[in-house]
Amino acid sequence: MNEKIRVGYHTITWGIDMFHTAVREIGGLGFKGIETFGAIADHYRDTVDDFKLLLHDHGVQLVTLYGGGTLSTREALAKDLEWNLALADFLKENGAEILVLGGGVRDDRTPTEETIKRMADNLNLMGQALLGKGIKAAYHPHLGTVIENREEIGLLMDRTDPRLVFLCPDTAHLYKGGSDPVEVVNTYKDRIIYVHFKDVNPDATTPVKIDAEDQLPIFSELGRGPIDFPDILKGLRNNNYSGWITIELDQSLTDPRQSAYDNKKYVQEVLKLSF
Repeated sequence: MNEKIRVGYHTITWGIDMFHTAVREIGGLGFKGIETFGAIADHYRDTVDDFKLLLHDHGVQLVTLYGGGTLSTREALAKDLEWNLALADFLKENGAEILVLGGGVRDDRTPTEETIKRMADNLNLMGQALLGKGIKAAYHPHLGTVIENREEIGLLMDRTDPRLVFLCPDTAHLYKGGSDPVEVVNTYKDRIIYVHFKDVNPDATTPVKIDAEDQLPIFSELGRGPIDFPDILKGLRNNNYSGWITIELDQSLTDPRQSAYDNKKYVQEVLKLSF
C-alpha cells in the first residue's frame, strides 16, 4: 500500500457561507487537509492569521484552492493571471504547493482546436507565472467547460508544456464527460499531481443546478454510483502517486457532515486508505 497518499475533503458541500462549520466538521472527522474556493482566500486576504488559526484549531491544513477563470480568451488573460497569482501568494503563506485551475468558457458544445490551442497557450503562461511563485498549476477538466471530453483532454495535454501545466483528474467529471478515469490516470501518470474523488448519482442523467429543489444532484457519495474507485486507486498506486486525493461532493441529500462521514467510511473500509 502506498502510505504516501493522503486523503482530504472539499468544503464545497457546506457552501461558502458555512466555511467555519465545514472546517470544524471536516477536522472532527479526522481529515487532515482541505480544499476550498478562491473566494475564501479573497475573504481572508487581509486576515490570513485568522485563517491559519481556524485551520490549526481543527487540525487541518490547506492543500489547495480552486482557482482558474475564463482561461480560453486572450481578453481575460490579464485578469485571470492577476487573480490566480494572488491565490498563489495565499497558498504559499499557508504552506500549500498546488493551485487547481478550473474553467474555460464553452461557447458551444464542440470547441475548435483553435480555441483549445489558445487556452493551452494561456495555461502555459499562467503555469509559468505560478511556478515562479513556487506553485504548480493543475488543470481540472470539468463538465460545461472547453475541456470536457476525452478528445479535448488529449488536445490540451498535447498542447501544454508538461513542466508548467499538470492535471487534476476528477473522477465524476471524467466519467460524465465520456472518459474512462482509469485510462486517464494511467495515460497521464506523469502529469497528475492532485486528484478529486467524486461519484455519480445513478438516478441523475444531466447536470443540475445546486439550488434546484426539484431535481437530484448529479453527484453522490463514494461507492453509490458507477465509478470504479478500487481500480482508479490501483492505477494511482501502480504509478507511484504520492499526493493528495480530495473527496468532493457538490450537494448532500442528507447533510454535509453525514455525507462526509459516509465518504470517510468508504475510503477506510473499501479503499483501505488511512488518514
